[in-house]
Amino acid sequence: MSEEKSILTIHYFGLKARAHASVVANAYWGKEMKWEKYSFDDWKNDKNDIRSHCAFGQLPVLNDGDEWISQSNCILRYLGRKWGKAGSNNKNATLSDVLIEESSDIFDILVEVKYRGKNTLKAWDEAFKKLPKHWTNLEKLMNGEVFGDEILIGDMSLFAVINMIHDSDPHTLKNHVSLKKWYDAIANNDGVKALLANCGIHFKLPERPNFTGNYVCSSAEGFESHPKFNTHDNAKTTVDISQEGDDFKCTSTDFLNDYKPDIVDTKIGTNFSKYEESAKSVVEQSISWDGGNLVISTVDPNAPLSWQSTMSLSDDRKTLSCDTTWFVKGVCKIIFKRQSSEKAGISGTWLGSSAEGMEIAGDKFVITKEKMVVCQKDDDFKLTRWSSPNAYKEELMSFTLGTKFKFYNQESKINNNIMPSMEDGKLVLNCDDPGSKYTSTHEVSSDGSSLNVKVEYWVTGVNKLVYDRQ
Repeated sequence: MSEEKSILTIHYFGLKARAHASVVANAYWGKEMKWEKYSFDDWKNDKNDIRSHCAFGQLPVLNDGDEWISQSNCILRYLGRKWGKAGSNNKNATLSDVLIEESSDIFDILVEVKYRGKNTLKAWDEAFKKLPKHWTNLEKLMNGEVFGDEILIGDMSLFAVINMIHDSDPHTLKNHVSLKKWYDAIANNDGVKALLANCGIHFKLPERPNFTGNYVCSSAEGFESHPKFNTHDNAKTTVDISQEGDDFKCTSTDFLNDYKPDIVDTKIGTNFSKYEESAKSVVEQSISWDGGNLVISTVDPNAPLSWQSTMSLSDDRKTLSCDTTWFVKGVCKIIFKRQSSEKAGISGTWLGSSAEGMEIAGDKFVITKEKMVVCQKDDDFKLTRWSSPNAYKEELMSFTLGTKFKFYNQESKINNNIMPSMEDGKLVLNCDDPGSKYTSTHEVSSDGSSLNVKVEYWVTGVNKLVYDRQ
């Protein structure tokens, strides 16, 4: 090694990692620094007696004449000063240092993924979620499409770490135009292009599963309360998926759409809009990776109907599962007309007359079949009703004001805990169970002829479709 003492040399593995910024800087400015590359076996076998020059027992280390300099960011700053790229004034030098420190924070995210996260798809997706905040904050430091008055060593540090991320997510800067233009300007430098073509990749997203195939349903769960579920047919419930890179096309048929082809044709990692029969409207949705699973979900959290569908493949790729968690919220009103001889109060027989907001029930709801018979004696109530969730079969509620009672909900197939109360002359039934929340307010008109029932609801549920690859 004594023959090469006069040659500026950085000793490191032939990978994009802790010395990447230094070798990028050398390539960008056309300097004459040698990169002495080591394999892991070279390091283990102490090639060039290199361990004797590593103050902290690790690479990289920079050799400049008689000097041996350890620590990657110290090396980077040394090169910045040596090459006159540390900043010509205090403002630029400080900004360059800021970029180096920010780059270290971003690099730590990659280290977390590879080692603590064991380089899993799930760990990578968690890392990807952290990055946009960094890109946004960096753009706040920019002056147009640059950071300082000139490209400095801090720019090289930031470029290097973004380049490592770019190997796994080429679209990481897609929503940050200024930062992307800055990045592209450095990436298109001839020296940098030549370097990147010959660098090993150390931080790399594992390969995602490919869902391409034709599938036919083998089982369906959680749809029992849906008004159309009686038309479900496994053989007619199919999915045809074509996936190439980020391009994703899925054609499905099921009872929800009366077995008409329902097509999603989009790119993974983007939003798309399409008409959804269940919502009776165009719905904006997103499609993204969650580890090895594909997730399609609605974008607007305030929409009356929202959902998140997770598609997963079995290890042998023979079975496709689609698990959907859905949320429905809204308000519906039914006006009943008095059919009995009573003239006032809530007691009496009531028959449905008109309704609002019941579209979600479809053909299952028939206003003329909606019926209630109410008997009140002081704080005690008996309420018999015939409603669409129970297919217009008779069901009875008996309760006392101020005392919580259980009622089997035919729609959700679970027992609801309901608290009855009287508020301003209105009977209020309130359910605050997990997954099923509603408030049903019963108000008799001033002339006693009609009963207005208003229901504000928030309901969630899960359904699952399992398909076999054909």
